[in-house]
Amino acid sequence: TVIGGERYKLAIFMKAPRDTTKLVYKQFYFNDFESNLTEDQMKHVSTAESYSGKQSILMTSEYIYSPTVEDKLKNLPGISDISLRASVRILIPSSDEKGEAILVVEVDDENGKVFKYNVAKSTETNYKPGDWFELSFIDAVNRNTPVNGTYKAYVWYTGKDKIYIDDLKLEWMPMGY
Repeated sequence: TVIGGERYKLAIFMKAPRDTTKLVYKQFYFNDFESNLTEDQMKHVSTAESYSGKQSILMTSEYIYSPTVEDKLKNLPGISDISLRASVRILIPSSDEKGEAILVVEVDDENGKVFKYNVAKSTETNYKPGDWFELSFIDAVNRNTPVNGTYKAYVWYTGKDKIYIDDLKLEWMPMGY
């Protein structure tokens, strides 16, 4: 209080440099198919080819769905909507391959009905047969829509020959920044 009964405040500010760091994707799931595989998945492990480690998953016309990552939407990292980046490494040995390797990320409601379905296809990339390449895509995911929903990611193979997959990965970044 100053003379005359008036009230006042004094505020001191410090100027700091602006944070110019870019937001980056952070990994929250990674499967290199080296360990923690079920007995059924172990039947499809191959040591003939691998992108990282010593083994990968061999997919054929008899084994068309890769091991899947699946969890509740509410268990996604962060506290709000996220940008989800899914990726997998794929090797298509033959140039005669007519089928597709499809990276699928789907969101299902609590009754298991598909709410959202996103794919990235090998035929939409410029891969070289015999070389490993990355198949990936990015999508916005709301952790509350649908309520009690789940997400899953996997590779679907539609061909008649064989392909190898390795390093299935999910990454996230908060949205709205």
